[in-house]
Amino acid sequence: LSPQSVDEYSPGIEYEIEPYSHAISDDDQFLYVSLRGPNSVRRVALASFTADLEIPLGARRQVEDMHVIPRAPASLVVAKARDDVIFPIQAGVFVYDGEVARPNATPGGSNTIAFDGRSATMLYGFNNESSEAGFRTMAIDATGIRVTGMSTSVAAGQRLTGAGGRIYTTLGAIIDPTIPEVTRRITVVAAHDVYPEPALGRVYFLYRGWIDSYDANTMEPLGSIEGIGPLRDYLAHTRVHLTRWGPDGFAYPGETQVFIIRSTLPQS
Repeated sequence: LSPQSVDEYSPGIEYEIEPYSHAISDDDQFLYVSLRGPNSVRRVALASFTADLEIPLGARRQVEDMHVIPRAPASLVVAKARDDVIFPIQAGVFVYDGEVARPNATPGGSNTIAFDGRSATMLYGFNNESSEAGFRTMAIDATGIRVTGMSTSVAAGQRLTGAGGRIYTTLGAIIDPTIPEVTRRITVVAAHDVYPEPALGRVYFLYRGWIDSYDANTMEPLGSIEGIGPLRDYLAHTRVHLTRWGPDGFAYPGETQVFIIRSTLPQS
């Protein structure tokens, strides 16, 4: 999965086969990695760390966001974008079982998506690429995915992350998606990613150069990690992922490496 140059997709044009977004199944069985160049997602079996299949996304399509369906490690939800334009244009949300797409997909409108951490059949999405700013509720079944509701009154943010029955955004909004309504708001500047940890009552925000921690119930700041390594310069329509590991670890991708940090912040 290391970057390499190829010229087999269009004559005279050189592309980069470059990993730039990822998702992992909740049983740690599979890692999914989206690839620039071949317009695909590669699945890696983590037990052997070998790639076992490749999911084609279609001509001139790339991943904007993707998540493995909870308790279904072989099924992936992908929000696609056209990559033949200067600014990203959302190209629908699709459900894949292995490399096969289910028949029904949404027509567009959600470039950042998240499960709420409880339901495996309800997905939530936000459109931050147009003035519509719609927050969508989507139902997943054996035929694919469909939009069941849309609200323009929920100011979400650049990226969504779900946990514990709530949706968290990079603008500090905490949303009850069943209403939908912002039930709490943490005062932050726009972050690159958000990572909620309901079991500890924490929410972490990743910026260029630091990570902030907040109490998810009182919205009070709990501390920061400063002077961390630089973020990777991602494409406009992709996301930088912050994650937690162990009792005191954080990780996120840099330009050419993954930064792994240990801190007392989760225990403060």
